[in-house]
Amino acid sequence: MVKKIVIAGIALLFCFINAVAQDGAVKSMSKLELGLGGLGFGYEARISKAITLDMSTGIGGHYHVDDQSFSYVPAHGKDDLSPAYFVSINPRFYYNLEERTAKGKNNAHNAANYIGIKAKYVAGFKNDPGTFLANIHWGMQRNFGNHNRWMFNAIAGMGVAAYIKTMYNGGTFYPAVDAKIGYRLSK
Repeated sequence: MVKKIVIAGIALLFCFINAVAQDGAVKSMSKLELGLGGLGFGYEARISKAITLDMSTGIGGHYHVDDQSFSYVPAHGKDDLSPAYFVSINPRFYYNLEERTAKGKNNAHNAANYIGIKAKYVAGFKNDPGTFLANIHWGMQRNFGNHNRWMFNAIAGMGVAAYIKTMYNGGTFYPAVDAKIGYRLSK
């Protein structure tokens, strides 16, 4: 009788471990990222089974924003090559994790498609208080390389940007496009 209970317990434990490993739920992770917006450190925190909060900080270029234009500037000016500091927050809803699991595709470490909203602050220089950007986007995150430590992330959407000092006068719409390669630090 004890032998049957132990075997049943081991079988139940195996089923539980297998279900947790294949549940399609997102995971929390820390990462280093390099992309069009600069070099940064990020932490993607699990909020629920399909929602994360991606928070990052780092250094990158500046943004030139006025009523009619929006552009990314890799350095502050011709003679000043100093980078700008940024901080961003990006809630993400991963909508196809279960579908990817059912098809046998790799969804480890949040490798799936998502809908996100991003708010980013880029620090300014001297008397410039900086730039605020907000966008809504569709994104995809995929793993590559040994042990799924490397990842590729790309987004496409629409946003609005404004200098902080003129933000109440409105902003400029821009196409939100980004691509970056990341290295997952956490297990």
